[in-house]
Amino acid sequence: MDINIKNTTDPLEELHDIVDMEDKIIGTATRKEFLQNPKLMRRSAHIWLKNSKGLWWMQQRSKTKDLQPLHWQSACSGFIRAGAKTRHQILKDAQRELKEELGINTLLKLIKSIPMPYLSIGQIMVYWYMGEHNGPFKINREEIRDFKTFELKKVWDGYKKGKIKLTDPFVKELDYFLKHSRMHKGI
Repeated sequence: MDINIKNTTDPLEELHDIVDMEDKIIGTATRKEFLQNPKLMRRSAHIWLKNSKGLWWMQQRSKTKDLQPLHWQSACSGFIRAGAKTRHQILKDAQRELKEELGINTLLKLIKSIPMPYLSIGQIMVYWYMGEHNGPFKINREEIRDFKTFELKKVWDGYKKGKIKLTDPFVKELDYFLKHSRMHKGI
């Protein structure tokens, strides 16, 4: 498992809701408790951003992230803080992550929520959002090591050849995205 409790700058006492496979809240736990018990499921917002040229922004996680440091993923992601009971509240938390990591605000569209049990990093209920932005960005270097645009088919090919490390959830999302060409339109 790619877990970095010892050297992380992530707030280990931050509270997240424990949810079941139907996304019902069944308790709360600290970030550290989730890291220590991979059977617990929590919510996470994953935000894909495209620029006006049709390229997708991706971030390389910093070396001090608690999960999969130095792996590439969508433009922005973060665990939803405890207490978000509605989709609107979850969206607000996703927008908070955008501001925290990239220094931006932009319109987001919820694509779908997807339970992702049995990942090497634990279990998550992903709220998958898409939006558009051309920058400029104010990159939070505590969270992000690198940030740039990619053609997603090339990212997938690089991943398959072992040339790029992707986070577990991003692998599942990208695989789904590339298999469902209708997702390429309308965003």
